[in-house]
Amino acid sequence: VCAWSQRTSRFHKLHVANLGDSRALLCRKGEKPNRLTKDHKASDPDEKSAIESRGGSVIGGRLSGLLVVSRSLGDYKGEKYLNRIPDIVTVN
Repeated sequence: VCAWSQRTSRFHKLHVANLGDSRALLCRKGEKPNRLTKDHKASDPDEKSAIESRGGSVIGGRLSGLLVVSRSLGDYKGEKYLNRIPDIVTVN
């Protein structure tokens, strides 16, 4: 997870990017924690479809039967089939 804060003269925004199973929660005073990120699991239907479109397979909920995550940096076991594009969320 990577997060950065953007402050302008009128706004304050939080940008969060994630890959894999790293999670980010936004905790504001008096509110329940708000989950900002989604786990990128190979068993997720959209992620599974993307893996298969790149020629990979999901076996037992794992990419090539090895990795639980479908998005990652630096994990070369499923290099050809991993997605390296993070989800990015922006909140005010």
